Amino acid sequence: MLLVFSLISLFSGILYSNSLEFIESKPRGIARDFYIYEYLQGNISQDEAIKLYPLIENKSPKMINALLDKIPKEKLQKDLYCKNLSYKELLNSDDECFNLGFKLVYAINEKIDKKTLSRINSKKILNQVKILESKNILDSIIAASGEDFSDIYFTLGSARANVFNNTPKKSQLLSNKNYNKALYHLIISNQYPKFTQALLKVTIKDVNDWSFFALGLNELNAKNTKKALDYFLKASNSKNLFLRDKSLFWVYKLSNNKDVLNQLADSHNFNLYSLYASRLLKKAPNLEIITIDDPIFRGLIKDKSPFDISNPFEWQILSQNIALVKDKENLLHIAKLFYYENTLPHLIFILNRYFNYSKKFFVMPYSDEIDVDANTKALLYAVAKQESKFLPSVVSRSYALGIMQIMPFNVSYFAKNIGIEATKEDMFNPKIALKFGAYYLEHLNKEFKHPLFVSYAYNGGPTFIRNHLKDIKVFSKSNKYDPWLSMEFIPYEESRIYGIKVMANYIMYNEIAGNYIDIDEFLDSALR
Repeated sequence: MLLVFSLISLFSGILYSNSLEFIESKPRGIARDFYIYEYLQGNISQDEAIKLYPLIENKSPKMINALLDKIPKEKLQKDLYCKNLSYKELLNSDDECFNLGFKLVYAINEKIDKKTLSRINSKKILNQVKILESKNILDSIIAASGEDFSDIYFTLGSARANVFNNTPKKSQLLSNKNYNKALYHLIISNQYPKFTQALLKVTIKDVNDWSFFALGLNELNAKNTKKALDYFLKASNSKNLFLRDKSLFWVYKLSNNKDVLNQLADSHNFNLYSLYASRLLKKAPNLEIITIDDPIFRGLIKDKSPFDISNPFEWQILSQNIALVKDKENLLHIAKLFYYENTLPHLIFILNRYFNYSKKFFVMPYSDEIDVDANTKALLYAVAKQESKFLPSVVSRSYALGIMQIMPFNVSYFAKNIGIEATKEDMFNPKIALKFGAYYLEHLNKEFKHPLFVSYAYNGGPTFIRNHLKDIKVFSKSNKYDPWLSMEFIPYEESRIYGIKVMANYIMYNEIAGNYIDIDEFLDSALR
């Protein structure tokens, strides 16, 4: 308790005057990484850039590229230096540097002699190199372990097509629970038709749940409904509740089995699939929906909390420490510190832990700060719930900021179009951030029209969904299983899941406001 009290004022009165001293004074984490990245965009010295490297929490390619623009190669720390050498440069480096910088893709793009192979320390990488040097690479990958399959698939990146867009001779050997999401990703990407066509000719019997689900989609795409149903039935045994419900949804779609529909409607996981089932059966979802009118929120204090909701460092430390609290009574005591209207999201964060996420909170914090129509408001909060859980000072790993997770490069452009002055730190102010989010959603709606497409564009960017929709086969009225099937084949996994979750939020917010949405009619209106 004492720790949480002390956090309330730890960074009060913070000034966001970014400098090396400012950065060094802040706790390690993604929030500090954002300020490091911003600082790297300025006119700083090589010595300052070198000092920043050990302060970085997440050494993402984006961050590393920003560093490389400031530091000559010869002055880089050894690990960073070696990881940015070319293959020829690595050959002339010492063994430590060689192993730090060696990339699996070299086995595809370079000729590796025996002497060079002998320098590879990792038995795992050495084995994977030998797989990639075999005469029939694809069949060698299939015959290898599931872990090797997954590592090779995800490591090769743009070189994947050279390997995986081929017809395997041994696709029946695909039987391993350690593919993780490699096989799922391969099928959903729609980039390797020769491979996925070969999968139609065999029956895969022993893979993980995500792989079974993807195999079902692959068969459904080919109109093989019986095999698709068998795969979906296997995937429906998943312990992952979201995947289980997705699978049950498709089992119902292909079998019209009302028992399956009832099982789906009884799910304790709030998602579009379980919501669809409960609507179809005209029954309430089997979970507790909590709105602002619930007695649990009675007595919220209108005055501002002493906790600085706009400070990302306060939130980072607070959330990390709350995560360590196991005792339920202590969680309740901490919750009482946040019984203020402006810390409603923080209160819900704590209550979720207290209730083991069994209750589903649909609130609209800071709603008195915005003036938009009911439809935009429902979508705005559907997005905010998914983006940030309404927490005003969240920073993502890609440095998206605040309650609406606005990307820093959009701030000045949005501000100009809205007609206000705003800084990137203003995105931690929910009043301003919600205004920016509403502007962006209205802007996207002018082009994409349907909330589903708007949500994809908000998450993955308008160019991504614009290009995807150029394919006349997606979201097509001529496809029996659209829009649901096209929703499963959105190429970016994050956007794929995001759109499904935001639509469930959107439908629920509308229902709370008294606007009942028929899910089939609503989604069918996206068809072309």
